Amino acid sequence: MTGAQRSALFPDLPTISEFYPGYEVTIWLGLFAAAGTPEALLARLHAEVNKLLTETETKARLNAAGGWRPTPPRLRSSRP
Repeated sequence: MTGAQRSALFPDLPTISEFYPGYEVTIWLGLFAAAGTPEALLARLHAEVNKLLTETETKARLNAAGGWRPTPPRLRSSRP
């Protein structure tokens, strides 16, 4: 496990940071849309994804794949 906390699925498996204090690797996932995508479409996508992330089955599948934590609601590019 490369995160700071032990996995709920494998609580007896130590994290790397238990051997190397301060070591942590995390990943994040995101959805991206092309520049110029209408704001209404982005808002709907955002709402549908958030709805999906509240479902019990979705949470179970994400946890089975290594866990998940909600992230900022929206990332925006600094490019025009």
